Amino acid sequence: MRDRDYYRNSGGGITLSGGEPFLQIEGALELLRMSKESGLHTAVETSGQVDPKQFARAIALVDLFLFDVKHCDLAVLKKVTGGDLGRILENLGAAAKSSPEKVLIRVPVIPKFNDDAETMNGIFKIAVENRVSAVQLLPYHTLGKGKYTKLGIDYPYDSDIPMMKKEQLAPFLKIGQARGLTMI
Repeated sequence: MRDRDYYRNSGGGITLSGGEPFLQIEGALELLRMSKESGLHTAVETSGQVDPKQFARAIALVDLFLFDVKHCDLAVLKKVTGGDLGRILENLGAAAKSSPEKVLIRVPVIPKFNDDAETMNGIFKIAVENRVSAVQLLPYHTLGKGKYTKLGIDYPYDSDIPMMKKEQLAPFLKIGQARGLTMI
């Protein structure tokens, strides 16, 4: 709280990220609660891959959900990431039902995984169906590769895939805009 003046002047606050911050639900809730009581803006970066009952406990304490949606196909998402799209959509829907303007869908655009018009259209459909008006596309990068090396872990992605440039996202931005979405 010693930086409270900075937060007030900048409009900033706290952002919980991770991994998945809701996997440490009690600590996350306590930090969010204390931040709200202190008048700070609260944001959470989440994949939504958590128990919906636990997720629901946090909704009123979060001013902005930065919601990661990687794919729109249940089988593809499960095969590649191990994720449960049903659970993710249940939590996204709960956050959006509470207040769709406090949800920003973020899509890491990954070559050979979700960088096609059909998949992007599916993700944009999810946004529209949940009344979420803003979607941010994040170009694929390999900035985490060095961390894997330092940890002695094999990098799980094709090392021949180059980092994407923002310009490569232009066709997808147009698709989203045509659906009435604010594309960031």
